[in-house]
Amino acid sequence: MTPPAKAGREELERAEKRHKRLVAWRWLSIRFPEFYRETDRAAEHTEALNDWIESVLRQQSHRRESVRHHDGPGARHRRAGKPSSRPSLHRTRRRS
Repeated sequence: MTPPAKAGREELERAEKRHKRLVAWRWLSIRFPEFYRETDRAAEHTEALNDWIESVLRQQSHRRESVRHHDGPGARHRRAGKPSSRPSLHRTRRRS
């Protein structure tokens, strides 16, 4: 698996889909134990995948926070070419 600090959106989405399948497997193993075996292994994979997903989300959150603090308020909107929703601190002069 990709290290959490280097994981992108696609890896995260794939991991989330894999996690959903593992959760479904575990549910089916309770319902139909004769067909769905290896529940211990599925539980181990589920736990490891969950830890990885949480780590990726934490890394992404830290990156967003550092960009937000570095660029200041409204920077995200300026980068996207949109006006900030915050009032401007600069006064505009009216021309006579």
